[in-house]
Amino acid sequence: YCRVPQDGAFNVRGARNIPCVTVPGKRAPTAKMCESAENYVPLNDGYNWKGDPNATLSGQAVPQLPPGTPPAGVPPPSGPA
Repeated sequence: YCRVPQDGAFNVRGARNIPCVTVPGKRAPTAKMCESAENYVPLNDGYNWKGDPNATLSGQAVPQLPPGTPPAGVPPPSGPA
């Protein structure tokens, strides 16, 4: 939730823009932030993601598969039975 603006159109897993129950009109990812005077400040000031896109910090490359190629280890779809 911390890398994108609250009004961003990106689909982000997790809570980042939940309405605060105790503070009408405020939205925050945690109850602690709802209760504080602190405002949400995203780490990203634009439309580009920052940091490791896989959140692994492993330095491994993200494989670029040709269109229509299933990832390794994924069984092929089964036909009608």
